[in-house]
Amino acid sequence: MTDRELAEEIVNRLNKLIEEDKDKHYGVRELLETMCAFGIVVGPDLAMRHPTLQASISYFDGEYFKEQSTKASRWQIGLLGVLNGLCGIRPDAHGYICAEQRDGVEYPELVRFMMTPEPAEKANPNE
Repeated sequence: MTDRELAEEIVNRLNKLIEEDKDKHYGVRELLETMCAFGIVVGPDLAMRHPTLQASISYFDGEYFKEQSTKASRWQIGLLGVLNGLCGIRPDAHGYICAEQRDGVEYPELVRFMMTPEPAEKANPNE
């Protein structure tokens, strides 16, 4: 199985979990939504040196993570970082899996998981 095929299988299974939960209301979507929104704080060695796990920098202001805060920053790895770590990275250095989200009350609301779109072709390859 290729990295891409593994990613497609994971996306399909996660979306099936979300779809099945619509009728049963176990809270699967909310669980996955929270796991996507908040990562685990990790050290810079793991964040910057691991070959496939994907980390991001979040800025903490004492109440919640804000991307534009000027307070203390830290590396974190969330659900998508781990899933993409399992699948490897694409030739363009992006992960295979992403999440479609919309504005939520406390943090982004999860709509679905999907394959990361391919980068747009440049009109002029010499750019």
